[in-house]
Amino acid sequence: MIRQTPQADEFKQQLLDSLQRETMNSRAIKIARHANVYTCSDQDEMVYFIESGQIELLMLSSEGKECLLAIHCEARRAQGDHRLTSPNSFTRSPSTKRKRPMAKNKVFVGYDYDHDKAFKDRLLGWDANKEFVFSSYDQSFGVAVDSPGAAAIKQDLAARIGDASYFLYIVGKESYRSGWAEWEVQKAVELKKKLVAVKTDSIYNSPASLQGVGASWSTMFNFDSIKKAMN
Repeated sequence: MIRQTPQADEFKQQLLDSLQRETMNSRAIKIARHANVYTCSDQDEMVYFIESGQIELLMLSSEGKECLLAIHCEARRAQGDHRLTSPNSFTRSPSTKRKRPMAKNKVFVGYDYDHDKAFKDRLLGWDANKEFVFSSYDQSFGVAVDSPGAAAIKQDLAARIGDASYFLYIVGKESYRSGWAEWEVQKAVELKKKLVAVKTDSIYNSPASLQGVGASWSTMFNFDSIKKAMN
């Protein structure tokens, strides 16, 4: 915290004026109340300044609960008290307005990376018209689900699943053996996500966690059948 001295007030005022000059030619973007400015895994190199209102910085715990990390407010001038808050880095481009996907179309895809990545890639390739916003954990877990090293992976997965409306699991030949498949499905159930599942071959066994939890099953591994299961 900067001490309240004439020099500190002058410095804060100069910094405020500088930021205001730099943003005079910038395009303002209006974000709806309670809407997400950005979500986990979004990337951008732009710096943004809050003109009005406030932004809450949240993250999900490994249990899927929201944790408030900070509240960023606009830089504003009040008589007798010049206050400047930290600028917030957004992950949106100021020059182009990005269409915000409806939350109902956000789908987390769970799958066995070591055996079924080709099927996940095929699913994304079918969505040529971008009807859905897919996310997934695209690397091998590398550790057992009950090992100490799994905590960070679980936290990442919980955030990704929590941000989606649908949880879609691609059931492959080895999925029923996977402890990670069990954990992902249980987390989706805990977070009250809409469960959808599809087998890459009808003869494959399903993970036990997908049974008796109200999952909607796609009868075939094709885009139309999967979309039907999500509706």
